[in-house]
Amino acid sequence: MAISYTSTRFQAIDQNGRPMVGATLYTYQNKTTTLTPTWKDKAQAAFNTNPVVLDSRGEAVLWLDPAQVYTFELRDWYGALVWSQDDISGAASQFDFDVFVSNLAGPGGSAMMGVGPGPGRTQADRNAERISVNDEGADPTGVADSTSAFIDAGPGAYVPPGEYVVDTSLVDLSQYHGPGIVKAKNGNLIALVTAAEQPALVQKLVCQPFFGFDNSVVDTSIYPSAWLPPQGVAYVNHEGKEKIFVSQSVSGGSFASDERSRITEFNYVSDGSEIYHVQFTSLLNMSHACDLSALVESSDLWLYTTAVTPDGISVSTGGGKGWSKIKWMGASTSQGDITSYRVFGNAGSGHRFESYIGATPAASTDGKYVVIVARHSQAAGRTLFLYNRKEVEAAVNPLNVDPIYAPVAIRGLPDRDGSTLQGLACDGKNIYCLWGFVRPFGKRGVTVHTLQGDLLRTIYVDGPTSDYTRDELLNHPTLGFPNSFEPEGMTLRGDELLVQMIDTWRNSADIVTFEGRNWASVGADNINLPPTSSVKWVETAKAATRGAWNPATTYGIQFGTYRAKKIYSIRAPKGEAGEKPLSSAMTTLVCPAADTSPLDDTKVSVAFNRGADYAVSAWESAGVGHLYNAFRYRDNRLDVFDTREGSNNSGFSSLITSWNGTDQTLAIRSSGAATASGAGVSYYGNGDSTYPGAIREFTDGLNSRSTDLNGTTTFTAKSGYAPLQGNTIGTGNSFEALRSGALIGGIRASSVDVMFAGYNGSDVRLGVASDSGTAFGRWAVINSTGAFEPILDDLYNIGSGSVRVKQVYAAAGTINTSDENEKQKITPIDDAALRAWANVQFCQFKFNNAVAEKGSDARWHFGVIAQRVQAAFNLEGLDAFDYGLLCLDVWDEQPEIIEDGEVIQEYRAAGSRLGVRYDEALALECAYLRNRLNNGEL
Repeated sequence: MAISYTSTRFQAIDQNGRPMVGATLYTYQNKTTTLTPTWKDKAQAAFNTNPVVLDSRGEAVLWLDPAQVYTFELRDWYGALVWSQDDISGAASQFDFDVFVSNLAGPGGSAMMGVGPGPGRTQADRNAERISVNDEGADPTGVADSTSAFIDAGPGAYVPPGEYVVDTSLVDLSQYHGPGIVKAKNGNLIALVTAAEQPALVQKLVCQPFFGFDNSVVDTSIYPSAWLPPQGVAYVNHEGKEKIFVSQSVSGGSFASDERSRITEFNYVSDGSEIYHVQFTSLLNMSHACDLSALVESSDLWLYTTAVTPDGISVSTGGGKGWSKIKWMGASTSQGDITSYRVFGNAGSGHRFESYIGATPAASTDGKYVVIVARHSQAAGRTLFLYNRKEVEAAVNPLNVDPIYAPVAIRGLPDRDGSTLQGLACDGKNIYCLWGFVRPFGKRGVTVHTLQGDLLRTIYVDGPTSDYTRDELLNHPTLGFPNSFEPEGMTLRGDELLVQMIDTWRNSADIVTFEGRNWASVGADNINLPPTSSVKWVETAKAATRGAWNPATTYGIQFGTYRAKKIYSIRAPKGEAGEKPLSSAMTTLVCPAADTSPLDDTKVSVAFNRGADYAVSAWESAGVGHLYNAFRYRDNRLDVFDTREGSNNSGFSSLITSWNGTDQTLAIRSSGAATASGAGVSYYGNGDSTYPGAIREFTDGLNSRSTDLNGTTTFTAKSGYAPLQGNTIGTGNSFEALRSGALIGGIRASSVDVMFAGYNGSDVRLGVASDSGTAFGRWAVINSTGAFEPILDDLYNIGSGSVRVKQVYAAAGTINTSDENEKQKITPIDDAALRAWANVQFCQFKFNNAVAEKGSDARWHFGVIAQRVQAAFNLEGLDAFDYGLLCLDVWDEQPEIIEDGEVIQEYRAAGSRLGVRYDEALALECAYLRNRLNNGEL
């Protein structure tokens, strides 16, 4: 009888690791060129060819003659020698292998291996099970401590059925396998074969924590607002008793700084019955979505939840940035029993995870990790973080602790409710995320991930839907209408997932007809939302009470008739009463299938669950095996990613549309979906109620440019920055004004000046605006002559008494009006005025401001002094102000005005100033001299 050469199959591999397909193997008598046969079978009934030709895997079945010693020679497809090997013995063993296997399986098999057999066990048993922890003295009854046995058996050991007490801080259970359950000293039951690994699962209602209900007739609430939905649930075995803890938000705004919660303790049962509270806490500063997990350390029970603060900072700022552990003190548990660990920095702090908020944490049942699923403040979706629990809790500053894995994007269920995270749990091997929302017929389920975030499995579960028949859900005779079957927290109990859900009904509702089916309103102030939204509507078989659905009608609800809190077990079947399939009651409507017909209005080429995150990814398979984000769509937003080599594939730009009764908008956002993170633009339809027909652009969250329906554009800039700049490269106008397409004016800047110009006969005008914003011209540069003139005759001054023009330069003198047709009461100059003028002396003087500026270099000026002119006229009994000769200007105090750190108006004290019109003075001087000349005095 022949025996095998090493194995029953021979394989040849080339230097690149590829099978040598078609290669040939020659078999000779040892160290000769005499061909010697091999066989295709153990019984030596069929010869191989010689040489043997290797098959498509580079293999051949090869049985050797035990009495023969061989030389092997391998040649490639082309006949070239690859290698040659002498001294290959066909007598590989001196005993029958089948007999050896039989002996090894017998009672003496362990002795043959040189090891002890274990109580009542054969070596075959041990080989079949690998190494068992029971071989090292583990106690499967759950009484004695088995930690040392697990350590002695070592990683990879088999754990038989039973319960084992183990200190999981010393043993990494992820390295063990088998059907056994570990009773961790930290109070958790841990299954080595998890729910994710069970081929078949069922659901069972295990208990119903009683919180009471106020139906407006009888109030059985255990505390105010106890009828509200719970938020989290935790299982733990503490002091020999199985416990359930339920958290509940009972006051304040969701995710707001004034939100307050309670935690209630129950004794756990699994028979589906109603259970009653043991005790509950006072109000704690815990925010919405505060799921729970539990650990026991040194006999103290700690509950883990989202990060809270003593003053109740909202989840978007100080809260929701890590986790908190609450030392359970029963009813006396207070804010002082909470220790928080923040691992995400505040916005603007520069921390690498400052943009993440709303953290939902869970301590792993083995106590090693804290898992966090958080939201990015500028993006949709959820992100997974995995931290070493003890490292963070021992750190001086937890913000400096790096996560083990992060950030890893994870996705919920492919359904409109699938992005709402409702619970989180971890067994140290896998991460379980609970998803779902309020809709009674919506999908609810659990996604199972590796610690690195890879999706392993999706488990859909009915929950309360399975507690009723289809007819009861559509037409219940007493409860009315199902309102909400929302998942609210998840925990682990051995190989079970315990999922908490609410079961809420409304006693009456407005019922409408829509697209051939009847729908009941189960949402408050339900207006403009058709039943296809299905968030505020539920299908019913009851008769319509409000006719066909009308978008302008407000539909309402009545108070609930029933609200229960239920906990379901998801697990492998145990043959117990009450076990049901996971999705026996769910109704899945089949999407119209896509086809290859030409596109038209009736064909669907791509379809996905409405409201779900629909994503398109780029696949890199060549040696990488990686998915890159390409496109993502949800509800009304399309996110576009950059998949180029070296790009930041987590960042995206967005296209957002909104089209309902009040909004008609198309928005483009450059960075994420928010205007505060980058530039963006929004386009509005003419029917938009807020910005009809407008275009609005944004920079850094600021509405920087708006164009309304009429085409009017408004520019806005931050303080200290110009809203509009014209930058011309080289020559040309910086700004141009057109009317009906024709150029009428512009502003042109050179290196030395700025020029305002009118074109095609247009004048350049300077003006002021009325209170209504209408501009009126005051001065103009005439296009045809270049003259600078006022728009109206004899109305406007250049300068004023308080703010004077220093000097006027002109090639010719000024022209004053002297037309007789514009004058009256023309008479000779009064003798008294001439006598008064005779007393006015011409003098020379220097101006004070010139002396202050130039000192002794200030120049002399000639003229008269206004006060002396006034005194001379007074001596003749005349008022100098009755004549155009003397002027008085008076002004009020002017305050200093500073804008953006710049003085735009200087301070000026109140004052007055006398002035003389020298054309009048010189005319009077000439009249005085002429009068003396005529009288012979000169």
